[in-house]
Amino acid sequence: MNIDLPKANVMCPNTNNLLYDFEFKLRLQHYAPSSIKAYKNALAKFLGAFEGYDLKQLTVLQIQNFIHHLQVKNGISAIYQKQILASITKFYLLYYKRKLELAPLYPKRRAKPLPKYLTVSEIKRLLQQCTNLKHGCILKILYGCGLRVSEVIALKIKDIDADAMRLLVRAAKGKKDRALPLPLTLLQNLRQYYLAYRPKDYLFEGQNGGIYTAKSIQSFIKNMRGKPRF
Repeated sequence: MNIDLPKANVMCPNTNNLLYDFEFKLRLQHYAPSSIKAYKNALAKFLGAFEGYDLKQLTVLQIQNFIHHLQVKNGISAIYQKQILASITKFYLLYYKRKLELAPLYPKRRAKPLPKYLTVSEIKRLLQQCTNLKHGCILKILYGCGLRVSEVIALKIKDIDADAMRLLVRAAKGKKDRALPLPLTLLQNLRQYYLAYRPKDYLFEGQNGGIYTAKSIQSFIKNMRGKPRF
């Protein structure tokens, strides 16, 4: 790759150490695990390309050449390009207190299609035909309590307050916690689910433990919507 930048004569920090420290700083700032992973992977691409260079002296033009190289040689997507630029911007703010002006390097925004919402009848049909206890509880919290997918997967067992009959949604949009009424039927379903699955920390966990993924929820809803009606 033609970066057109002389290599540094100074000692350059180890890439693995930088990535570890970068991840540590993002955790301190309460970034979501998925965001930390995306930032870290994108930054690793950047640091790998400039290994042995004085990072502090890089210019926007050199970063532009780097992005162009990825477009030509790797055919990176617009989303991945945004992730790399965001990780570079964050990295320079954290380590060099330098705000890079990378806005011109971001892909041109496209008009977003209107989100597809489920109708009331579709929601009722999903609930009626759902035979999976975990999926049923997720659907009822999603559509009965009005939570986002990201909020559902972030729920922990301690967020279910059976005595007060409420559901605590932490760090929701606007960075404020909120409490929602917990219907008795949903509480009963959650108790059955807990006895069957025994989650340890998060209310809904993957097969090997840990947080359930948004992709899993989106996948089973998509599959259920595609099933024929009887």
